[in-house]
Amino acid sequence: MEANTHFAAHLRHLVHGYPNLLEKQEQVRVHNMFVEQLTTDRRYDVIVSGLPFTNFSPRQVEEIMGRYLDLLRPGGTLTYFSYCGSRWVRTLLTSRPEARRQRDVKGLLNRYHHQYAVGCWTVWGNLPPAQVWQLRRPTEAVNASGALTAQPDISR
Repeated sequence: MEANTHFAAHLRHLVHGYPNLLEKQEQVRVHNMFVEQLTTDRRYDVIVSGLPFTNFSPRQVEEIMGRYLDLLRPGGTLTYFSYCGSRWVRTLLTSRPEARRQRDVKGLLNRYHHQYAVGCWTVWGNLPPAQVWQLRRPTEAVNASGALTAQPDISR
């Protein structure tokens, strides 16, 4: 998923020009849209996100995280990162409403961490250091409102 049209085209070019993907090109799709707009019946084992959640409103983060969980198969994992210290620096340099928005986004992400996190580590070699989160969708389905519904575990 890539919202930027030019970058999506670049990614398509990379997929079709990468020698190790020649036999798997039909399995790789680059979608030029927001993840919230993707309509599919497919479910994924793994989603890796590079979205800068601190730049979004809490409502947008809720929609994106809800969609990620919906797109994952039961037991599937979502991996994403955030930069260490960026919220603290932004809080010092921004207005009160902006600091409140960032605090609300952090609180929302913390609720997801509390409910779904299976791993978290810091990559100190990155500049700035990055905190990597791994969340796992429960074997029960998660509907759009965040409620769990019973679903058989078909991953075995």
